[in-house]
Amino acid sequence: MDKALHGEQIYESEVYVKAGDVFAPGFHISVVDIDLETLTPRVREYVAVDDVGRVVVKEEVEGQVIGGVMQGIAQVLCEWATYDEEGNPTFSSIADAGMPSPEEFTWRVIVDEVEFKSGLLSGTRGVGEAGSIGGLVATFIGLEKAIKDKFGRKVKLQRTPVTPTYLMELLGKS
Repeated sequence: MDKALHGEQIYESEVYVKAGDVFAPGFHISVVDIDLETLTPRVREYVAVDDVGRVVVKEEVEGQVIGGVMQGIAQVLCEWATYDEEGNPTFSSIADAGMPSPEEFTWRVIVDEVEFKSGLLSGTRGVGEAGSIGGLVATFIGLEKAIKDKFGRKVKLQRTPVTPTYLMELLGKS
């Protein structure tokens, strides 16, 4: 400190070696039910456990995961995007593309974070797209399982949104 106060230059250097790729593993489970009369699929409960590294603000992490989960579920159940033959969207706003209302989000989302520090200096991994990727995949798998449980048929869903009309086509019902 004395050297710096008297005008002498102080040099210090540090070398950081990246610890390799940083992955944020986790698992998501979407419990889905299908109304037998209307063939309306509904998420009943959702569990997300993600390794996000060191959690700085728990509420922020939970909000990021829950928001992403809801986005993924909405993509499976009600959002669509149609285009004309020239590739132009045929909808004028996101509301026209099947945006869900708050009343449709009636399920409970359970979020848990696992903290294993990464090799980065901050020890973080990040939340990023964990919720939206997990929400999409877990809801597809949950729907396929619900179809098998309710109707005894193993199916592979091929498109979104998974509407009652699509389920009728898939199951050969009129």
